Amino acid sequence: MAFADSRVSAQVWENETLSLTAPEGEYFDGVVSAYYGSPENFECGADVTSIVFNYFVGNTSGQIPASNGIFGDPCPGVY
Repeated sequence: MAFADSRVSAQVWENETLSLTAPEGEYFDGVVSAYYGSPENFECGADVTSIVFNYFVGNTSGQIPASNGIFGDPCPGVY
């Protein structure tokens, strides 16, 4: 496998599963940023880059549930 300067991004709602696949012949070698919280209120959220890093880096694809069980609840009372 080779690495090229490709970027993959996605957004999912709470309790959905984020699924990402690297471009053919590539793998994930880093995570630029990952955020879990309300898209309307950036004061209500958490930087979860290190958690997402552990799910994807070194793999050609991966999945991570967008759930408070994995990321905590950065916005109590907000779905």
